[in-house]
Amino acid sequence: MTNSKNQSSTPACETINETVPKRRGFGVAASPFNGIKIELGFAILFGAILWLAADSITANEAAQWLMLLVYALCSAAWLVLRTRAVLRRCMISGEMKHETHE
Repeated sequence: MTNSKNQSSTPACETINETVPKRRGFGVAASPFNGIKIELGFAILFGAILWLAADSITANEAAQWLMLLVYALCSAAWLVLRTRAVLRRCMISGEMKHETHE
């Protein structure tokens, strides 16, 4: 008796599954900049953690601001250098064309 129930409910499930589109999860298009996007996310996350922990690291407010400023400048410089390196590699391989707008 249970076999007949399973057999009769199986086609209904199959038709429901056929009408509902399947999602495969979150994805982004392939890009040479995806690695830099991940590094930016880590830099923001670590910067927020550093901001929250700055008071525990030092009690001097000027030192806290200096520490956050140095971190922000180093992170920005790192991301700029990485972006320039990816751009240079893309220009050499011909993936991106340089366009001038007049």
